[in-house]
This record gives sequence, C-alpha cells and structure tokens, in this order.
Amino acid sequence: MLNNQNLIKTTKEKYPAGSRIHLESMEDLYALVPHDAEGKVKYVDDEIF
Repeated sequence: MLNNQNLIKTTKEKYPAGSRIHLESMEDLYALVPHDAEGKVKYVDDEIF
C-alpha cells in the first residue's frame, strides 16, 4: 500500500491541475484520443491505484 501512496503523491506533484500534456502513443485500439493529442490536466484520478 505504501508504494501506491508514493506513486499517487509523486504523480500528483509531477502533474498538478493545469499542467500541459502531450500524448505520444497509446496501445488501446478503441481509444477515441488521437495520436499526438495535447491537453491540460484536470486532476489525477487516484481511485485506480
């Protein structure tokens, strides 16, 4: 559990709300997000951890 908490903390520090991001690639054939998409972080979803 401690490892997950560290990963969550690190991810939230690295990608705070408003951070600009660029998707280089994604291995999901059904994703609706185009290759090379850009956007801003709204929040880090820590429910998946």
